[in-house]
Formats: sequence, structure tokens, C-alpha cells
Amino acid sequence: MPFKILVADDNINDKFDEISRLPEMLKAAGYEIVATADGVGVYDLVLESRPDLVVLDIQFKRQPVNGFEICEAIRGNDPDILPPTFEPRPISHFESHHSFGNGGSCFLNPGFQ
Repeated sequence: MPFKILVADDNINDKFDEISRLPEMLKAAGYEIVATADGVGVYDLVLESRPDLVVLDIQFKRQPVNGFEICEAIRGNDPDILPPTFEPRPISHFESHHSFGNGGSCFLNPGFQ
């Protein structure tokens, strides 16, 4: 059974955004991928698909949740799921501290290839 990764980003379907390439790159490397642009539905998708790893956007534009809130919900209700990883983008010291305080595990480096 392949390692399953859930990638949640509001720009996942935007072919002009670098993040849109991540699911195909991970599939090519042999991972099972679940991808969504729906920040509100991420928590339910985590419970439904039971991923081994969650890669989250921090800001879901025009949506009532952010990655920190999603991370906190995941870790608060299901500590057996690997701590979410936040995808790359410039972040402030506050955001970095806040993400780890809410159960995040790390940040991916920008410019993945």
C-alpha cells in the first residue's frame, strides 16, 4: 500500500501556480495523492482518506479557514495522523511560531522540483 499524501491548497488547480505541479510530481514518485482546493472540506477529507501526510496551504483565499485552524483541528481530534506540513511561501516569524504551536511539523522549502 503506497504512502498517501493529502495536498490542500486553494491554488492546486491553477496551472500558473507552482503548487499545481506537486500532486503529479508525487504520483510520479510512487505516492498515492489526494488533492483539494477546498479549505473548509480538508478536515473531513482527512478523516475520510486517512492520509499518512497532510501538506497544507497557510492561507485559503476567500475561504473562512486557514491552514493553522485546519492543522489545529486535525491534531486536536486525531493525534495519530502525522503532523501537517505547511507548503512553501514567505512567512513571518509569528506565522512560523504559530504553525508549530498548532501542531504543524515543518515547512517545505520553496522551489521544489
